[in-house]
Amino acid sequence: MRESRSARSDGGLARGCCLAVLVPLALVALLAWSVDRALAAPDLGAGPRGPDHGESQTAIAAVFAQPLAAQLAAHPHGVITLSEHDLTVIANEHNPNRESYHHLTVRIRDDLLVLSADVAVGPLTVRAVAHVGVAVEQRGAQTVIATSLRELDAGQLTLPGWFRDRYRAQVSRSMSISSLFGVGTVLRGFAGDMDCVGPSAAGLRISLHRPGDAAQPDACAA
Repeated sequence: MRESRSARSDGGLARGCCLAVLVPLALVALLAWSVDRALAAPDLGAGPRGPDHGESQTAIAAVFAQPLAAQLAAHPHGVITLSEHDLTVIANEHNPNRESYHHLTVRIRDDLLVLSADVAVGPLTVRAVAHVGVAVEQRGAQTVIATSLRELDAGQLTLPGWFRDRYRAQVSRSMSISSLFGVGTVLRGFAGDMDCVGPSAAGLRISLHRPGDAAQPDACAA
């Protein structure tokens, strides 16, 4: 009986020792894998594409103002299309932390805006990637282009929801597309007439209606 109890005791001790070794090893392996994925370059494809409508938000708004006015004079609805280059210019103009976020670029992938930036994490540089949805929303008396952060990655590592929520406001600030229709731009007079917004192969489509005409929420379908 004493031998049996001793054997069980020795077995339990051995299992405890094994767990004490295996658990830290597993954690180290998981950490190494996570760091490797975070440092791996994300597959974003070619750089921002499309026409260059200006190197500032104000310049881009000025380019679109007259053609949009002409469209709405002739038809109940008009559309402007922001290229990936335009979206990149807007994102850089609204960079929430210029000391931390470098080389901001915006692409359109899988019907989402994909914002990427180089971020220093200690001695390492990680490519952060935000996958952002967009929609026209009515907020009180204002019509705005709202953003929703669907996924946040570090390199090829998808970050957990609590981490994504921590940076949601900063991503929203950088993707301030509504500011194209804000104070100081010639598109300001069209701000309340937006129908919809939607990514397409050509860029981000924003449909607007003539004052007095009904909105057309499906006009942005690619």
